Amino acid sequence: MDFKKLASGIYERSKALILQPKDEWKNILEENVTMNLVVRNFLLPLLLLSTVASLLGRIIQKVNIGLDGNLLMADGLREFFGFLLSVYASTYLVNELVKSFGGTKNLRRSANLVIYSSAPSLIISMVTGLIPALYPLGVLGLYSFYIFYVGIPVLFEDIPEQKHIGFFITSVLLMILVFAFIRYFLTTFLMAFA
Repeated sequence: MDFKKLASGIYERSKALILQPKDEWKNILEENVTMNLVVRNFLLPLLLLSTVASLLGRIIQKVNIGLDGNLLMADGLREFFGFLLSVYASTYLVNELVKSFGGTKNLRRSANLVIYSSAPSLIISMVTGLIPALYPLGVLGLYSFYIFYVGIPVLFEDIPEQKHIGFFITSVLLMILVFAFIRYFLTTFLMAFA
């Protein structure tokens, strides 16, 4: 695997999604990339970097007060697997919602919508994880929701325009609930072993 090419692809895709989301969604629509490839070549590298940055930030922050390696490891696992499981669950839920809002179910497009729109959140998470003093900048991760919204009419053009807002709000609420539930479950489960 060519890591330089992978990193360049992630950088260019993220930059385009953040700066020109509508145009980039059109590019994504034209690509015929499987969900597994998007996970492997985009989500996992960003998620891994975000998790490592967060762990490094915690280590740097706690050097003077002592470290609990088990707690740090459990927290890192919870963060990584929590986000990954949330993305998969959200993808399937969004795919089911498409039909309810008059569109045609398409798991690949649902995965693209959920995964690619998470780029700003993961990037901001890297920065705030590595430098906890910048945590208030985490609010910029909400831009992910805007990217999600802009992607709806491009990826699911068969959802009637008057239903876009309802689809967006329902999807976002479900994704937040899924993330909160999985995070709570993993925290409870992993802390039992830490």
